Amino acid sequence: MVKKSVYAVAAGRKPGLYQSWDECRRQVEGFPGNRFKGFGSEPEARRYLQNAGLDAAALHLEPAPAAAGSVGASGAAAGKSAAAPKAPQQRKRRAPRAAKAGGAHPVPVSAPLAFVSHTPQLSPNDRLLRMEFDGGSKGNPGPSGFGAVLYDEATGAEVWRLCHYMGDRHTNNQAEYAGLIAGLHAALALGCTRVTVLGDSTLIIRQVLGEWQVKHEGLRPYHAAATALRRRFAHFQARQVRREFNQVADALSNQAIDEFRSGANRQLWTLDTAEQHAAATGLAAAEAQTHSQQPQVAQAVGGGDAGSSDAEAEGRPKTKRVRRR
Repeated sequence: MVKKSVYAVAAGRKPGLYQSWDECRRQVEGFPGNRFKGFGSEPEARRYLQNAGLDAAALHLEPAPAAAGSVGASGAAAGKSAAAPKAPQQRKRRAPRAAKAGGAHPVPVSAPLAFVSHTPQLSPNDRLLRMEFDGGSKGNPGPSGFGAVLYDEATGAEVWRLCHYMGDRHTNNQAEYAGLIAGLHAALALGCTRVTVLGDSTLIIRQVLGEWQVKHEGLRPYHAAATALRRRFAHFQARQVRREFNQVADALSNQAIDEFRSGANRQLWTLDTAEQHAAATGLAAAEAQTHSQQPQVAQAVGGGDAGSSDAEAEGRPKTKRVRRR
């Protein structure tokens, strides 16, 4: 068995590289949607972070903390010759358990239509957010929904999450686009002008970057909306990641369909109502700002979550998405 000498944290309080398990655990324990892995070498760990959509080259390997109470050779010798009497032991008080999700209100992956604010203030313009999105349909076309989650790129803290149901006759790629559009709307509503977008659909990422043409008529309105939103950001970057690194948004997208079917949420998201949902996001964020002393779980507007999606018939190979449980 290869000894783990480097730990890579793709999603945690502070994504990066760590030399000890204790340091890695501090970043991921209690963090919703955490993603990390141990490796025998630093290059392997950097490749893992690169595949997760992070700029691995810019991350430094965090040194392992020095052992507590370590002394030099001379100090050790002196300690042997004149050992101080031991003080009476006191019963250690257990430290309070850290709250999950960095706040008083832990939010699981399945939390419906909610946001978690580790820093409840609206995002300043120079703050970089990472937005992960996904969408899918049960059938192609079929009942569809999507999800998106936003993180503070500097701290890894979750800022906002959302999920919506779209209707009964949409394609996988329409749902993927809807997740992208709703996520960008949310970022703008939070006051953000710098965003990094991560999704597992190569088609959507390439099209929104202008690298692939949009041949499917049903996708053109979605592409136009996403492109218009992209231009509103001072900094916009988009990368495709593997599905294993997009599990939170995927779970949210499945949740959207399930909640609509169960009757838990009967609202529909459409391109025409996207601005209204974004306005509701801004209002909810502003309301949370007034309670900045306590991180809030605020109910958002919109449908539940949808399944994942993959490339559609655009002259590109299509891979069927299997719903994960």
